[in-house]
Amino acid sequence: MQPDRILIESLELSACIGVPDEERASAQRLTVNLVLEPVRGFTALGDAIENTVDYFRVCTEVKALSLARPRRLIETFAEDLATMLLDRFPLQS
Repeated sequence: MQPDRILIESLELSACIGVPDEERASAQRLTVNLVLEPVRGFTALGDAIENTVDYFRVCTEVKALSLARPRRLIETFAEDLATMLLDRFPLQS
């Protein structure tokens, strides 16, 4: 049986990212898709928002992280993103 998932598709971000300094000099648009696996399955939520992952807050924090500092590699941003999501939200992956 596949775990329950929350999908956030085509989230538009701004980020200063790229290897050359010129590429990081100004923000550019990134589009991300997130697949979140909550700790609790959907049937265990009891129709209570406090039992689930607030995906509006997820989007807000992902956008803030993308602007927090320049990065050279998209892989660095992906690692920062995964770490932040797992630290701040009730996610198993």
